[in-house]
Amino acid sequence: MVSGLTVTSVRRLKKLWSGVDKQLQAALADMEALMSRENNFAAIRNALRSVRAARVRCGAEEGRLVTTPSADTRARNRGGGQIAPPALPYPGLFLTDLAFIDSGNSDLLPGTEVRPA
Repeated sequence: MVSGLTVTSVRRLKKLWSGVDKQLQAALADMEALMSRENNFAAIRNALRSVRAARVRCGAEEGRLVTTPSADTRARNRGGGQIAPPALPYPGLFLTDLAFIDSGNSDLLPGTEVRPA
C-alpha cells in the first residue's frame, strides 16, 4: 500500500493530495517511516520485535497462534492490560535476508569438498 501511494506518478497528483485529510497524510508519512529501507529496515524490524514482545506478554508465545483471547487474557485486559496486536511482516525483508544468507555463505563445508545438505 505504501509503495503504491508513494510512487512518483501518484505523488505528482497535487489536486488529489490537497483533498486528502491531513490525518490520513500523517498516517501515510508514519507508514513511510516505518517501511523505510534505512539501516536495513531497522524501523520495521524494531516494530516487529515490539509486537512479538506484546504477544508474549499476552500469552501468545512459543509460536502458538492465538485467534481469540483466552478467558485469562480477557480478564487481564479488563484490568487495563493490553491485547497483542496482529502483525503481518513485510515479505521483502525476509527475502532480502535469505538472499544475503545464501550469497554470504560458502557452498562447501570448510576444508572439504562436501556440500551441506
